Amino acid sequence: MYLVLKVSLNKGSSMEINQRDEMNFHVFLNLMRKKHKVTMEEVCEGICSKSMMNRVETGERLPDKLTRDRLLQRMGVAQETYQDYLMGEEYETYELRESLLNSIEDNHYLKSQCAFKAYENWWNTHGKEEMSKVEKQFFLAMKYQLYLWELGRDVFKKMSREEEQKAKRILEEALELTLEKKRNKKLGLLAEPEIHLLAEYLRFQPRKEALSGYKSLLKSVEESKVDVVSRAKTYPLLVCYFLNKSKEAILTKEEWEENLSFCERAIQHLLGSGRNFFFVELIELWEECYKALGKPKYVFSFLEENSNLHEIYKERKAWKSMFLELYGRYGLSAYRKNFAYLYRQTRSYHAGEVIKIRRKMFGYSSKRLCEGICSEKTLTRLENKKAKTQMPVVRELLERLNLHPEYIRARVVTNDFHVLERANLLAVYLNTEEIERAEAVYFRLKEELCMEIPQNRQYLRQMEEEIKLKKKEISPKEFSDRMEEILEITLKKEYLHSEEIFLSREEEALSYRIFMEQEESNTLYGEVIKKRLQFYRERGIKTFLTNYEFLLTWYCSYLGNRKEYEESNRICEELIPISLSMGRIVMIAQNLYNLIWNNWQEYPGLDKEMQCKDLYYCIYLSRIEKDRGAELFFRKKLKKEYEK
Repeated sequence: MYLVLKVSLNKGSSMEINQRDEMNFHVFLNLMRKKHKVTMEEVCEGICSKSMMNRVETGERLPDKLTRDRLLQRMGVAQETYQDYLMGEEYETYELRESLLNSIEDNHYLKSQCAFKAYENWWNTHGKEEMSKVEKQFFLAMKYQLYLWELGRDVFKKMSREEEQKAKRILEEALELTLEKKRNKKLGLLAEPEIHLLAEYLRFQPRKEALSGYKSLLKSVEESKVDVVSRAKTYPLLVCYFLNKSKEAILTKEEWEENLSFCERAIQHLLGSGRNFFFVELIELWEECYKALGKPKYVFSFLEENSNLHEIYKERKAWKSMFLELYGRYGLSAYRKNFAYLYRQTRSYHAGEVIKIRRKMFGYSSKRLCEGICSEKTLTRLENKKAKTQMPVVRELLERLNLHPEYIRARVVTNDFHVLERANLLAVYLNTEEIERAEAVYFRLKEELCMEIPQNRQYLRQMEEEIKLKKKEISPKEFSDRMEEILEITLKKEYLHSEEIFLSREEEALSYRIFMEQEESNTLYGEVIKKRLQFYRERGIKTFLTNYEFLLTWYCSYLGNRKEYEESNRICEELIPISLSMGRIVMIAQNLYNLIWNNWQEYPGLDKEMQCKDLYYCIYLSRIEKDRGAELFFRKKLKKEYEK
């Protein structure tokens, strides 16, 4: 059986990396491998052969999309942080997987069946023997999900013996692909989908063995170097499985205390992550433990000393009521009904489509773009998605169009993971108004980043002006003018008039900042935002939700300021249920506030009770997000409007 007793932990280390190296897949893979002090064999174990591992490590072989994702997931790199440029059949399978995941995320059984059949037919046509191990595992995981729905089973409901045997067979087949059957031996590094499959398999094991396995998995996640989002995806899931399995027998006081401890840790991992996976389930399990222990006044060692459990209980109860009401308002279930979020793909683009859009933006002929790189015929076939072109050629074409084809999705181009972390930290300090700290990080990044790369110059110039604006050394008008200058490092203003546009992440951020800071209506940048939103809609909102959610939330605020209340409300009401269904709560408070503010302006004095309740929800969500600034803002609004 698959019983986890020991799991390798990801340990950090310092290193020196040549900053000028390209950020392609094998470079980034090796960077992360050295950071975590693991061998290539440990990372690739069960996924590919030793000969292929050597070719991957040297950059001679680029694995398929799912295998690339899996290798990085095993080292705690969340898929949401990076992107890919895909071509040909790889992009086709990516779209088929996305269609399947979207229908599952919608909890639509019939659509999911059709999407799964289309995915299966594609592989039957192209040869299932060509499926990588990770692709086969994805196929079986989706088959298992649909089997649960076929039985009409929720996540933790009991099955008959015959149903259990079929479920176990699917899971065993899936696990055998990348994890060998072991007992009393360490499994090695685990990715989020592998943790999920193990958690499912342990459901069908005897209670004692299952609980031991869950504890090992929980310990591995707790002690690993995975990022906040990766931990939020796996730890709450494991705790829910663990507690449901533990309740198959009468619990002792010590077991109830242990369960409460695990529950609290899971909730703590969700706080500040921007995700609410299994949040309601965890609160209900927490309440059950709390009541079983006779409503103790003080907590144990897992929280601050003298924390009052009764006060925490009241707050958690309010949070649960909020989520149940919000999900119910939009016809959704607050309980986790599927596992699509663990298999969600990264933001990926068809390389040929991007090159075609960008070439037309720049006004380049095919001959001018491909000169010295490839033939016009090759470029035409690439743009029309007719051929799989060599990646070195694609990289050169993208770079000529001022797009750096980096594997990791970051606003800076570097091979030093610590520099990437500092860039993220700079954004945090700016958001929390810690200007002195932001300046210190900025000056360090200025020394570390390669200034020969246009994207890095663009990023640092923007951060410099952001700090000046925060310190009130420049006016919003001066800031906006300078943002336009910075944008032109990679993209001339005239290119934005193109009918269809493709922007890098930095160019998109700059366009948004210009749009929001200019006092008068700017039709050019307003149109840019609209075009980007349309681009994401056409390619799948859920696939690009991080980008779409951010742009659209603030665009709704802009519409409200222009007294276009009806359109602002319509968009907010569309966006909130999408975010809820995806387990994302990052922008929900702001969108609720957009609705409240619009109603204040358009219908003053009406629906005050509903607005007051939603303002409380904004406060709760800010606390869950650990956004102290937003919480204080909403509390001031509540006091001003409803506590007179």
